Amino acid sequence: METTQVEFSVGGTGGLMPIRYKLRASNQRRFPRVANDDMVEFSEFPHTCMRGRQIGRLRTMSPGGFGIDADEPARPGCLLRLQVYFPSLLCGSGSPQPDGSPVVLLGKVVHCDQLPGGSWLIGVALIPDAGDHHVLGTVYHRIRQVELKRQIPA
Repeated sequence: METTQVEFSVGGTGGLMPIRYKLRASNQRRFPRVANDDMVEFSEFPHTCMRGRQIGRLRTMSPGGFGIDADEPARPGCLLRLQVYFPSLLCGSGSPQPDGSPVVLLGKVVHCDQLPGGSWLIGVALIPDAGDHHVLGTVYHRIRQVELKRQIPA
């Protein structure tokens, strides 16, 4: 397994906080993917590889990562700060968070492929945040909602 350490400033404090995580080889999947169409805003973290903020759609998702359909490419290896707007299928609000805010995640671009029509498919491996366990729980919850919705006849 590849281990990557990233150092960056957090909250303008000027201090460096190391992040350590492991990624599997590109041909191995830890979780099955689910087709989806939720909105995601993303930007490079810290800002060096991409132009500003982009808006895209989640094509696929799993607890391990997302496939994002975007207008511009992202360089493999870049870290992305993702703001995902998961609509709640159960209560009808714009987000599963009680205050309506997006779910914020950190991910690493593992591939970026141009699609027919000129858009880009950006594969992002999520980086679990040990201090914020509810975020990955929210991703699991959204996947379950999507699966349940597909089982209900129209």
